[in-house]
Amino acid sequence: AAGGGAEVVDVLQGKTLLDRHGYLFLDLREAKAYDHEHLTKPPRCSVNIPFQGDTEGLVAAAEGKKLGKSVPLLVACKDGEDGPSAAAALAAAGWSAVAVEGGYEGWRERFTTSGRAVIPKGRWVPSGKEALKSGLNVGDAAMSYEEKLNVEDVNWKDLK
Repeated sequence: AAGGGAEVVDVLQGKTLLDRHGYLFLDLREAKAYDHEHLTKPPRCSVNIPFQGDTEGLVAAAEGKKLGKSVPLLVACKDGEDGPSAAAALAAAGWSAVAVEGGYEGWRERFTTSGRAVIPKGRWVPSGKEALKSGLNVGDAAMSYEEKLNVEDVNWKDLK
């Protein structure tokens, strides 16, 4: 940790710490926001302690939640403003804690709550399933499309 402030990692580094190094995602957003949406993968990777700038209260709450000091913390506030000071307070109290650059909002710009990469907005990415959504598979349309059935060759009298 640098003088006074905690180490800040970018979202990709944070994801690696979460997935491969057993970090716990400490979400500092309000309980209502956390209940609405939070990280779900890896399972039980996320804990919520709402933080309003009171570092002593945060440390007490972390101790109250029995967050073991052997578990390193990835600290994320809403937007990256309060994370570093919160992480610094936790580090001073004995935890290994790093802050996430951009906070939860920054994280969600890159990853879904289940850890999948978010597709950049405004870009079309082929998934290989486009034909299924094209409407060609409605009724027998797909079959006649694939068989190159020519409507003009159909003898309409035979169909009556």
